[in-house]
Amino acid sequence: MKNMPDPHVCREKVWMPFIANELGGSNPECVVVGHSSGAVAALRLAERQKLKGIIKWLGMTPTWYDANERASGYFDRPFDWAAIRGNCQFIAAVGGSLDDLVDIDIQRRVACECLGLAAGRTGAEWLELSDRDHFFTPPFNELVDLLERNVSALSSSDPKPC
Repeated sequence: MKNMPDPHVCREKVWMPFIANELGGSNPECVVVGHSSGAVAALRLAERQKLKGIIKWLGMTPTWYDANERASGYFDRPFDWAAIRGNCQFIAAVGGSLDDLVDIDIQRRVACECLGLAAGRTGAEWLELSDRDHFFTPPFNELVDLLERNVSALSSSDPKPC
């Protein structure tokens, strides 16, 4: 696995070409799993193209809260939630209620109101973990379970590796 370039500011203009060209994110059979700023990148990628699915693992810090998020470029324009939903065969999101970087209310609003996700709804699933924070320390068994559950529910064949 390659390290993401520009790991502190996570600029969209740097990350999007890297995800598409180096990580296989331009493949419509790809499942993109993004954590924190990577979750926002996954949303922006799904606005532009078809994907097998995305898992948004946290993300969406308000730009007034964090200078790096303001500088990243992801929040310079509104998100096209309809395009994101339409370009993915499944979307799942995970939030930790103890997260001190991304407020759980913001995580819930993005997942449920903007993306139309709901707890326990495979294919459009919101998973809120009451005892977790920003997930800096593995393991993340919940991620594997969420990924397997949503991919296996698709009527098409297993996703091809990216």
